[in-house]
Amino acid sequence: MSSSTQFWTSEILYGINISQIKRLQKVQNAAVRFIRGTRERRGVTALRQELHFLPIDARIHFKVCQLMHSVVHGTTPRYFTEMVKKRQPKTRQGLRADVDSTLLEN
Repeated sequence: MSSSTQFWTSEILYGINISQIKRLQKVQNAAVRFIRGTRERRGVTALRQELHFLPIDARIHFKVCQLMHSVVHGTTPRYFTEMVKKRQPKTRQGLRADVDSTLLEN
């Protein structure tokens, strides 16, 4: 998996099981070692940080949050915004809880 492919596929990996995430992490670690030209088994975290790569599970979480930010601010295609709707206030009174932007899935 190339780095550019990793950028747009992270969102679709949301919800996969931990064993699959571990397998993908091994692939990313091998790619980091290849890019940095090292064969060492230890120190991959430091090398990954030098390359500004997030671990796979953090990358998936980040991309989902980034996608939701784009949906809330209207910078995604319409089909994304149609899948998510804002929570409607439960009362007519202006409560603090009514100004949060908690989202619910259709």
